[in-house]
Order: sequence, then C-alpha cells, then structure tokens
Amino acid sequence: MRNLRALPLRYVATEWREVNVVTDYILKVLGLDVCADTLVGNQMFRGIYLEGKGNELQLMLVGPSVVSFMDEISTGLDSSTTFQIVKSIKQYVHIFNGTAVISLLQPALETYNLFYDIILISDGQIVYQGSREQVLEFFESMGFKCPERKGVADFLQEVTLRKDQEQYWAQKDKPYNFVTVNEFAKAFQFFHVGRKLGDELATQFDKAKSHPAALTTRKYGVKKAELVKACLSREFLLMNRNLFVYIFKFVQLPIFFKQRKLLFYPPWAYSLPAWIIKIPITFVEVVVWVFITYYVIGFDPSIGRFFRQYLLLLLLNQMASALFRFIGAIGRGDLILANTFGSFALVMLFALGGFVLSRGRDLAFCYLSYLVIQLQDEHSQESITYRQQVEQEFILIWKFLRLLISKIREYNLSSTSGTRVYIDLEIPETANFKDQ
Repeated sequence: MRNLRALPLRYVATEWREVNVVTDYILKVLGLDVCADTLVGNQMFRGIYLEGKGNELQLMLVGPSVVSFMDEISTGLDSSTTFQIVKSIKQYVHIFNGTAVISLLQPALETYNLFYDIILISDGQIVYQGSREQVLEFFESMGFKCPERKGVADFLQEVTLRKDQEQYWAQKDKPYNFVTVNEFAKAFQFFHVGRKLGDELATQFDKAKSHPAALTTRKYGVKKAELVKACLSREFLLMNRNLFVYIFKFVQLPIFFKQRKLLFYPPWAYSLPAWIIKIPITFVEVVVWVFITYYVIGFDPSIGRFFRQYLLLLLLNQMASALFRFIGAIGRGDLILANTFGSFALVMLFALGGFVLSRGRDLAFCYLSYLVIQLQDEHSQESITYRQQVEQEFILIWKFLRLLISKIREYNLSSTSGTRVYIDLEIPETANFKDQ
C-alpha cells in the first residue's frame, strides 16, 4: 500500500479513461477491491450489503477534492468496522496528501489513537483544538485527570458535563467547583497549544509564496461562448429526456441561484438557451391554437390571411412570455415588489389594450405608454380585427350598408309627406376600403 503513487487528481478528473486510476486506488485503500464490478443493490436486489458504509465513503473520496468532512460515519457500525474504516481513511490521507475532518461519538481507544489532532466541541464552543498527545495535559492543568482504565474519548465527553465532572477532579486538597464550558474555552486561549494556534491564525499568508495559478483571475472558468454552448446543450438534453416532467422544471430555480452565487455562469447565459429552446414549442402551441379557432370562428378562409394571423399570435406569445420572465426577474428578491409590479403591468395592459380606453379618448400621458407597448397585445388584437374587416366579404357588406344609408338619406330629403326613415348605424365617411 505504501508503494502506491497517485497521479495528479486534476488530470485524472478531467481526462476520460476506461479504467480510472483514482477509483482503483480507493478500492484498494478501503479494501473494496473484492467488490469491484458488483451492483450496489436496492430495495429489490441485495447487492453489496456489509460493505455499504465503505461504498458510501468511496463515493465521497473519489474525485479531485483533497479535503473531506465526515459526520457520524460510525452510525450503525460496530467498533471493529469503525476502526477499519477510519484506518482506511488515514491511509487515503497519507497517499493523496489530503485532509479529513471526522466527527465521532465515543469512539474506541484504538480508533481514537488513529487521529493526529483533536477538536473538542461542547455547547457550541471549542474547548480544545490541537495535538492528541497534549489534550490530557490541558485538562490536568485545569485540575481534572483521566483514570487509567477510562477511555480518553469517554473522558473528554464527560469532563464538561455537570453530572460527571466531579468524579474526575484530581486536586483533592482544593474544594471542587463546577468549571463551565466557557471557562474551559477561555483557559485554552492561555494554554501553550492555544497560544500557538492563535499566533498561527494571526499570521497573514504570504501571497508571494503562492503559485500564480493557484487563484484564478477570471470571473468564470471558461469563455462566454463556451458557457452558452454548455447551457444550451444541457437545456436540449433536459428537454429531450424530461418531456413528461416538463411542468416540474421550476425546481431548478434554487439550483440556479446556488450556481449563480458560486459563479458557475452569469444569468444571461442561463436564460438565453432556455429562450432559444422554447421557441419550437411556441411554434407548436400557436399552430394548435390557430387550427382550432381560426375556421371555427368564421374568419376569412384565405390561406394567406391564415398564416398572417399565425405570425401575429406567435409574436404575441413571445411578448407575453418575455413580460412574464421580466416580472419574475424584477421581483425575484421581494414578494411585495413582484406583486406590485405584476398588478401594475396587468392594469396597464387592460387599460391600454384598445378596449377599455380607445386611442382617441386617452389622456396626454397615455401616449407615451402607447409608444412603449406598441408591440404588445393592443396592436396585435387591432391588427387581427382590422385584417379580417378588410377582407372581400366584409368590404361588400360595408359597401352595401353605405349604399343603403345613402338611399335612405336621399329618400328623407326628397320626401314631401313628412315620413322619415331613421337608422342607428354610423359608418365613417373617411373610411377607405380597397377595391376588390
């Protein structure tokens, strides 16, 4: 085991190989090489059973990380198995030059002796942090001594408790008083181990000794084009694989906030591929809607008019989705702001949609709003309505009605009997219809 030499973890993590060198090393270090090429198992298949805890550790250790934090890895294991696992982790740390911080509850003496440093935490405070050989010296300076037949781990856990502390009091010539955790923590600051630790933490790191490539000077790891390409490939893969759960994509929102905070990619690199991928879906949605409603309503059967309405509704769909994303982006950090801006946007759309307030009856301040939303649903609806009204059938009807009204007016002017014909219908005299 000592003859193992690890390849650079970064190279192994980035280069694809049929047999991963690090994985083989971890299997040998943890003694799981006999379980290679064996299914782990699930609720229906037994698979690996006794090696389950070691298998979990292997999943955590394989990779380019050199620091591992483990909490309660001995849960459900006996002292012998715990000793073997901690021993394997120690060998891993030696071979790969790593660091492991492990939290254990009352470990056996053999397992305790495998550690180099001890961090004793009680009531949220660090009572001791330093070498394992000097932890008993610190408590002896405080007047407490571990009995010869008492496990050191059990002593460290009980010496800070009120009900168990008195039995370890060694200065019989002095009266015993309960020593609180806060007093232990303050005394450790004046202990020689604590003073040395404080001096090390107070010394600033000399940046001249660090490698210039240790810290990156770029905001993101790759170029912007590569970020967009990677996000676009991911969105395309997710769309093809998860079509049946497409409605549940909102669960990606916490992940997006996490990755944005860690500077994986900027928000625009995430949103741009999502918009591009959704364009084909928009085409399909608009096709379905137009096919269902166009001829049923009774619009003009001309195929050219059909595709023009399809184009208008397609642009209207893009406007609505863009407005929805814009409201979400503006109010993502404040629910009150999101509700306020969303309600304001709805009021503006309803008021300036061409139905509640017509263009000729608007106030002066509304003209700027018309310029701002000129590509929104108001003009889309007006375009659809006007486009249908200038078709041949509608033009013939309007011409017939205009001719009828003109004849009625001539009859009223030439009538001498006093009889008048009235019609409640107004047609703009300035309306221009194209000749068919």
